[in-house]
Amino acid sequence: YLSDENLKLDKVFSEKIAANKDGWLDIDLILQRNEMKDMSATKENVKSSLIFVRFNKDSKIEISKDGAFVRRLGNAAVPKLESRLAKKRERESRERQLEKCYSSGYSLPCRDRPITLGPSHFKSLAMLRDHVREIMNSCSEDEQLKPGSDFQLIKRLLDFHPRGVEKSHGLVGIKVAKSQQGNTRCFYIIKEDRQVEDFSYLKCLDAVRLNPP
Repeated sequence: YLSDENLKLDKVFSEKIAANKDGWLDIDLILQRNEMKDMSATKENVKSSLIFVRFNKDSKIEISKDGAFVRRLGNAAVPKLESRLAKKRERESRERQLEKCYSSGYSLPCRDRPITLGPSHFKSLAMLRDHVREIMNSCSEDEQLKPGSDFQLIKRLLDFHPRGVEKSHGLVGIKVAKSQQGNTRCFYIIKEDRQVEDFSYLKCLDAVRLNPP
């Protein structure tokens, strides 16, 4: 919730943080989010999950002494808000282009080459794409991938995302849920602090296309 990526599109949290001279955000506001309600999270749950932050030198958030507020490390400035609609259209346009590319086979230098990701082997990029879709479609809403070959495959695919290293930091699980950008479904990374962040598998496949393993 406090990442640049989220705050660029989150008008409510951006304004709340900017309105506090020290950049603190009440944990109660976070608990009002649907994702937190779906997990039946309580204030004590959040406090307990964030205890590690005080001892983690790589953490990008801080907790107030009373444990009631969180903020960006060092009261870092909030990024400039972007239009959610414009961002959505940009993403949808990009994904349509990728879908067209994969469907037509246009400019896919690795489409006929075997691909190995984690424990899985595929005869072509198209077969990898289809298998990833099968994994997504076989999951119910908010279902977490169970430890095994599917989880290892998606986790390995995430390494190819342009922000894969950043996104996978603190990863403890992966689930499938409705995208925040539209009516489609996508994969979500579950972090150690129980926060979730989505990622586009099409961006990952595009990177595999350009540099097949």
